[in-house]
Amino acid sequence: GRALSEVLAFRMAHPGTIYYQASRLVEAKTYYEMQDFNKSLEIYEDILSLGPDKYPLIWATARYESTFVFEALGDDLKAITTLIGLENSPSLDEEVRYAELPARLAALYSRQGNEKETTAYLDRADRGLKYLMSRNDLNQDRVWLAETLYRMGNLNINQLSEKNLSQQVQSHRRLQVYLLRAIEQGVPLWSQKASEDLMQDYQKSWSFIQTHWNKSEDRSVKVEKTKELHQLISEAMYRKPSEIKLTNQYLKNYYEFATQLEAQVSEALFSGNDITPTSEESVKLNDIKKKANVKATKFLPEEKRVLPKTNKKDPNL
Repeated sequence: GRALSEVLAFRMAHPGTIYYQASRLVEAKTYYEMQDFNKSLEIYEDILSLGPDKYPLIWATARYESTFVFEALGDDLKAITTLIGLENSPSLDEEVRYAELPARLAALYSRQGNEKETTAYLDRADRGLKYLMSRNDLNQDRVWLAETLYRMGNLNINQLSEKNLSQQVQSHRRLQVYLLRAIEQGVPLWSQKASEDLMQDYQKSWSFIQTHWNKSEDRSVKVEKTKELHQLISEAMYRKPSEIKLTNQYLKNYYEFATQLEAQVSEALFSGNDITPTSEESVKLNDIKKKANVKATKFLPEEKRVLPKTNKKDPNL
C-alpha cells in the first residue's frame, strides 16, 4: 500500500516524462511481488504499447520483466518467445543480456524437457558470466558477483502442481549452482537471499510431495518424486566444503538446513515411512539470529584472482 502510494505521488509530479514511465515499472514490479500478476501484466503491456522508440530502455525493461509474470502465470512458452526476442537487445544491461537472460532461458527449456537448448543456454550463460567477471575486480566487487549469480539462479516455483513438479525440480538442479555460488560470496543481502530462497524452495517441494500422491495406488509416483528431490539436495551437498570451520554464516545456515532436510528425505525414501515435513519455523531460519562474523569464503579459487582485462567483444558471437 505505502509503496504504491509513493509511486503514485512521484508519478503525479512528473507527468509526460521518462520518470513517469520509470515509476510505472516500479508499480508493475510491486504488483508482481504482491502476486497480483494480472494487474502487473496490464501495466507492462500498457508501457509496451508505447513502442520501443521513445523510451528504448524503459520499453526493453518492461518487456523483460513481463516474462517473470508469464512464468508466474504458467505461460512458459510466452516467456521463452519474449526472451528470445530480447537476446540481442542493446537496451538491456550487459548483466541481463550476457548472463541472466540465457540462464533463465536454460531454466525454461529445462522445464520443457528440451535438454539440447538447456545445455546450449547454460553454456552461453557461463561464457557470458566469465566475460563479465573479466571486467570486474572480484576482490573489490563480490557484491556485484553475488547479485549476478543470484539473478542467474533465481527460479519462479509459485505454480507447483502434480504435473510440473518433476520439471521444476529438474530445472532447479540445472541452476541451483548459481545460487550456491552466490551464497559462497558471503555478502549481505544477495548471499542471504540465495540461501533463504534455496531453503524455501526445497521446503516447498518437500511439503508438496508429502501432501500429494497419498493413495496406495500412487505410492510409486510419490517414491519417484522423492528420489528426484533427494538427488537435487544431494548434488548441492557435494559442494559442501570439507573444512569444519565455516566463517560464512549464510553458507553455514544453508548447509545445516540442507543436511537436516536430506536426512528427512532419505529416511522417507529408504525406510518407506512418511516423515512430517519440516516445520514452517525451521524454514524461517531461526539460526540466522546466531552471531557470526561474515567473511567472503575462498571455496572458489577461480574467483579469488583478478582476471586480466579483455576487449569488449560479445562472447556470444
